[in-house]
Amino acid sequence: MSKYLIKFNKLSYAKYISHLDMNRMFRRIIRASGIKLSYSQGYNPHPKMNFAQPLPLAYEGYNEMLMIECDEFYETDFIEKALSERMPLGFEILSCVEMDQDIKSLAAIANYSNYTLFIPGEYTVEDVAGYLNQAEIKALKRMKKTKEYAWVDIKDKILAFELLEGKDEIQRSPFSLKADSRAESILSPELVIQSFLNYLNKEIPREEIDVERNEVALLKSVDKF
Repeated sequence: MSKYLIKFNKLSYAKYISHLDMNRMFRRIIRASGIKLSYSQGYNPHPKMNFAQPLPLAYEGYNEMLMIECDEFYETDFIEKALSERMPLGFEILSCVEMDQDIKSLAAIANYSNYTLFIPGEYTVEDVAGYLNQAEIKALKRMKKTKEYAWVDIKDKILAFELLEGKDEIQRSPFSLKADSRAESILSPELVIQSFLNYLNKEIPREEIDVERNEVALLKSVDKF
């Protein structure tokens, strides 16, 4: 059995492909490439492949990560080329490396994620400093178990947040966000956007805000070499 880490970008209109559909897409492309995935045991076996963290719908993703397990050994150049030739518009295969066999899943070793947020309006570094200096940063979150909304404090999950210089092509202000991505304490950028605008008493339609995920950083190196 061999394990591989595939890095890719998901850009432009591809950001509207859901995580579930993207999972299916990769399975079909891998199968069409002649790469034999390993399968789990039991009544309902499924292919052994997992992503570092699901990318929310309408987010662009850079340096996204997919881990696959195969019954056979393949040269990493072969996997990279075979997938690149079949990827649809908006997807770009960046690299493929052989992984350490001890890694069970990427999600289990996710540490933090870096995002860029593009928000309409004028902002200052004082706006950001005041937001971060609050004793608590409260956001309304839908709880997994109850499916009900509750106010939660996200302050300790915001590892860094700052206003960047310049504007994007439609004159929105860019912000960089470093957010906790550990399995037990994942912070969604949506909660940061919500709480930041609430702090400033601003109302901006969500569809006017864009988010890019630039990377998911891991707790340990996964490269076999």
